[in-house]
Amino acid sequence: MTERLKTLAGEVLAAAQTRRPIPLLSTRPEGLSLDQAYTVAQHLHQGHLALGHHPVGRKLGLTYPAGWPAGITAPLWAPLYAHTVQLLSSHEATLAIGAWVAPKLEPEVVFRLRHAPRSAALADVLASIEAVAHGLEIVTSPFPDWTHSPADSIATGACHAALLVAPWQPLDSLGADPVAALAQFSVPLCCDGQLRATGTPERVMGSPLQALAALVLVLAQQPDAPPLQAGEIITTGTLCAAEPFEAGQTWQTQFEGLALRGLALTCSA
Repeated sequence: MTERLKTLAGEVLAAAQTRRPIPLLSTRPEGLSLDQAYTVAQHLHQGHLALGHHPVGRKLGLTYPAGWPAGITAPLWAPLYAHTVQLLSSHEATLAIGAWVAPKLEPEVVFRLRHAPRSAALADVLASIEAVAHGLEIVTSPFPDWTHSPADSIATGACHAALLVAPWQPLDSLGADPVAALAQFSVPLCCDGQLRATGTPERVMGSPLQALAALVLVLAQQPDAPPLQAGEIITTGTLCAAEPFEAGQTWQTQFEGLALRGLALTCSA
């Protein structure tokens, strides 16, 4: 079993490097449980480390309970690496799509940790946050037509391709009550001046803070997972359904009801 899961991790890593599709992992004769998927993810992480990729945080996925498939009771997570995270110096960016296959865009709220949360209580989660920013995550799937199970997602790095992070803001820039502020806002996502979607905290466990609390609970049940550490970047899940994008488009976000600045993104080939 262990060798099979190591082999799957090697297949996933090779596919990520060549950007080629692979058959679903979960529908193969041996199947793939959620626990096995996290084991594949651990082997995949070791493969990234062997390539010199430096971990800088985590991403969350499946943060919308209303959309959970059968058998899912919590969000999933995957590591973030320095070579896929771009810390922006302004609120405008240009992104080269290159060889990404069917990429999609996800608007998110991103935290930087002062220290690991002492518990999943919101007061402890809030105290652990050093800074907040808006992020745009680019996701792709190694599986045809974006069809995959949660186990497939976990085993392949939760579809992460890249993350653009706007300049950091202190948490107190959100106002006197950041808990309330992070539970009551919206973020229109526009392409070439046309509204494509509107993001809300409902899509991230009701609040990015609740999403981070959920990550704390998930990691508490995974003793082999690396513990959260000071300085980690945590992207808390997409605020709306992921939107396909292509070269030649300009995308813009603007927060409403939250003192967080949006981004303007120009996509090139």
